[in-house]
Amino acid sequence: MKTFTLFLVFLLSGIDIAEAQTNADFNCLAKTIYHESRGESVPGQFAVGSVVMNRVRSSIYPNTVCKVVHQPYQFSWTLLKNVSIRDKKAWRDAQQIAAILIYKTLKSNIGTSLDYHSTSVNPRWSKHYVRLLTLGNHIFYERS
Repeated sequence: MKTFTLFLVFLLSGIDIAEAQTNADFNCLAKTIYHESRGESVPGQFAVGSVVMNRVRSSIYPNTVCKVVHQPYQFSWTLLKNVSIRDKKAWRDAQQIAAILIYKTLKSNIGTSLDYHSTSVNPRWSKHYVRLLTLGNHIFYERS
């Protein structure tokens, strides 16, 4: 764990989290990571955040994080009425991961995946895509 912490410190060097908090896209990404994957491992949280960033870079989705996140029915947390931040440590972790993904453009191990879902559901759309990997409680897909 100490090695990973040092890795995060290295990646975060030069990033002012307090300043980043004024960036709407940073906050949208951090909230998505927090609400969609706070119970996941750090690689799982990076993967969820990476799907958002892959969508931003894709020509078939909007070109800002907030527009991607708030597209109707794309991320379950945006449909909830109570989306308060209760776990402060998980929130700090989500902010750090968001900062790395936005400001350091670190790519995770999900390639160009644009889609994922929880292992507890089986959406109809999933049969049309290629299953890439399961990471924690999420299954990631590539479009063929």
